[in-house]
Amino acid sequence: PLLRQIDGLQSNFAEKQRVWEQVEVGLNKRCVDAEGEARKAHERERVALDRLKMLEDGQAGMEVRISSLQAEASRLAAELRVSKEESDAYRRSEQDAVADLEVHKAHAQKKANELAELRASQRKSLQEESDKLAAERDEWGVERSQLTKKVSNLEQALMLAKDA
Repeated sequence: PLLRQIDGLQSNFAEKQRVWEQVEVGLNKRCVDAEGEARKAHERERVALDRLKMLEDGQAGMEVRISSLQAEASRLAAELRVSKEESDAYRRSEQDAVADLEVHKAHAQKKANELAELRASQRKSLQEESDKLAAERDEWGVERSQLTKKVSNLEQALMLAKDA
């Protein structure tokens, strides 16, 4: 019984030692992972600080650029006022030209309508002539067919007369 108890204790100890080794391996892996994450976080912090410094350096340049752009905006506003005045003058000229154009368009439209009416009239008369020709052609076809029958009948009668 004592040996069995010693065997049981040894197997229990071996099992607990194996479980402890697994726990230790898991903890070591977590430590390594945590150290890796800490390095990554440190690197991200360094990159963020570098970016912050770069942005702060850029801010000074941007302020100079802003004042330059404000001066340019003032100059452009003055040019815009002059351009608007010129645009108003051109717009008045354009309105006069549009009025003249409307007169010419109306005249051109009238001529186009007259031309369209003339073409429609010509098409109608051409269609009528075409229809007449088609009707005459049909009549001639019927006459030809009748004449062909008559000739055929006469030829048969002639053949019968020769044979008789």
